[in-house]
Amino acid sequence: MTLARRLLLPGVLIAVPAAIALGSLVLIPVPGAPELPAGPIVAPAPIVETPKREPQPEPKPTPQPVPVPVPAPAPVPAPTPVPAPAPVPAPAPVPLDDDGDDFGGDDWGDDD
Repeated sequence: MTLARRLLLPGVLIAVPAAIALGSLVLIPVPGAPELPAGPIVAPAPIVETPKREPQPEPKPTPQPVPVPVPAPAPVPAPTPVPAPAPVPAPAPVPLDDDGDDFGGDDWGDDD
């Protein structure tokens, strides 16, 4: 098999289905553009016309009531004073104990 056939045969095998696919896309019918109206678009007239109402006489203005003054708000009561904190307890008295050795002469009492 020559070099031309080696290149031509795979190329044809690829090109033929591709041409068929492109041809089918070209043959798809494209719908035409919609026609635009030549004149302006207006709403149709109503089917049944509503009966015209006779104009009502304007009502006489009613006198406005006199506004009642708003009472002043009650004064805010003063906050209750915070109770004083409890006094700090006095420190515990230092025990009159010895320094831990029972045989030395520097303690105050004899632990024997």
